[in-house]
Amino acid sequence: MYDGYVSLEAGTGDDMASAKAVPIAGTGHWNLYDIILVPSKREKKVGSTEGHALAQTSPLFEKRLQDVPDRQKRAIEAIRHRDFDLLTEVAEADSRDMHAVMMTSTPPLDYLSSATKRITDTIEVYRRMKHIPVFYTMDAGATVHLICPEESKEEVLLFAHGQTDCTVYVAHTGTDRSV
Repeated sequence: MYDGYVSLEAGTGDDMASAKAVPIAGTGHWNLYDIILVPSKREKKVGSTEGHALAQTSPLFEKRLQDVPDRQKRAIEAIRHRDFDLLTEVAEADSRDMHAVMMTSTPPLDYLSSATKRITDTIEVYRRMKHIPVFYTMDAGATVHLICPEESKEEVLLFAHGQTDCTVYVAHTGTDRSV
């Protein structure tokens, strides 16, 4: 286990056991916050394991796989250079792409709730209006992660707590400190 930022390098074939972690940057390199908005704590109708298997039925799946090396390279570059704009571009595109694959699988999976869609649409407008560094990403579910540097943490927390239908959690990179 490494501290700081780490990249997961693909192994051989489909064998996850052959994948390896490669350090990108140390613990204190870039302190970012993850403001996590959970619109629902209900279990998904279709779990992630089944969703991963269904992803292969999407006509967008092969293109997504082809794009992974370039996206990973760009994300690593963004982290190493603390380029928040590039990281925003890569992370949001990847998140949208992942959900597009799920929505075009057979059968289609739409994990995004109305709250998720509202939050992701609103945060794009919010960041432009407020001129604050923040981007969203999502897991394979309705949860939204708002990533921001320390200087915009309080503003993003205000936004997050304004989402009345969500439970808010805070995580961060770097060394332990009060959040």
